[in-house]
Amino acid sequence: MTSHLRANVLPHEILFSCNEILIDFDYPLDDRSVQDGILVQGQRGEVSLNKDGTRAIWSPLAPLPMGSHTLKVGNLLTQSGEGVADNLEVPFFITDSKAEVSKDLAVQSMVRLAVEELGTRRLSAEKRPEGNYIEVMKASDRKTGAPKALGFDQEGKAIDIDATFAAIETARANKYGKLHPSLYDRLEADSKNPVEAAIWLLSPESTYQRPETAQEGPLKTPPEVIEDRRQIAEITSGGVLSGPSCAVSGR
Repeated sequence: MTSHLRANVLPHEILFSCNEILIDFDYPLDDRSVQDGILVQGQRGEVSLNKDGTRAIWSPLAPLPMGSHTLKVGNLLTQSGEGVADNLEVPFFITDSKAEVSKDLAVQSMVRLAVEELGTRRLSAEKRPEGNYIEVMKASDRKTGAPKALGFDQEGKAIDIDATFAAIETARANKYGKLHPSLYDRLEADSKNPVEAAIWLLSPESTYQRPETAQEGPLKTPPEVIEDRRQIAEITSGGVLSGPSCAVSGR
């Protein structure tokens, strides 16, 4: 018999605690079959059915450890003795985050970052690190599926993630300007000698779309594109970068 199995834990969901997992069925199930057919791999638990037998509740006998787990459901029988063809396998993750997230949201990814003046440094998600850090999460509404971004500090307090990253971008712009950090550091280390660099220019030509036409034969290049090419050729015909100011001078 085919029966659609539904768990209240989504595949690869990140959970902040796990006191029970609910599995719903289309038909009443045999109590004995669910005892062996529903488990979290490597963990001890007990299974009970609701009154009409269409919902099973798996509960751990001890708190689940932090890290990856897998819910497995299979080899079930209905109360009439028919086998249930469907199986279910749901990997999920238990985190030790202090954040409090609404039960209406399913967290699907999380990264821990140490925030520095000019960037971030990724930290382990397996165990809470010491010191200050932030947690960036991607979640979705369980009913509508609408995405939602979440951010918390090391104490579980909600923070404005956009403002945090905007402050980093402002600090980087103030220090590096339009230079790549590697190029900036190289110029800072040796400001006396010229440094060769490739320059990519954004021009209308790069986004120019030829109009549709029924006329046969090659199309003429528009005058504005020809002028852009001439100016680019003048700039890139040969140049060097010298000093932190990154001045371009012809050879």
